[in-house]
Amino acid sequence: MSDFSELMSRVREGSDEAARDLVDTYGPHVFRAVRRRLNTQMRTKFDSSDFVQAVWTSFFARPRLLNNVETPNQLVALLATIARNKVVDERRKRFDTQAYGVSRERYS
Repeated sequence: MSDFSELMSRVREGSDEAARDLVDTYGPHVFRAVRRRLNTQMRTKFDSSDFVQAVWTSFFARPRLLNNVETPNQLVALLATIARNKVVDERRKRFDTQAYGVSRERYS
């Protein structure tokens, strides 16, 4: 069994240590995925680490997502998709609605 398969098996079993190892190993991929999606306007309003935490929260809250992950590339793709969705959802909520009007803010 490969190291990745073994790690994912332990994560699926609920191992906290394996979850930490997964976050430590693949966290930089999540951070890069978030940063790629955050435009300049959003970077002034949001901390990338908040999105990264939200990605991991969603990932671990939905254990069935783990069933389809067999390779590191699949995991990175899944995490990147979750990151993209988190950023897009927040962008829509904050910048595409009149309620917030963040894009219309004026600074003196």
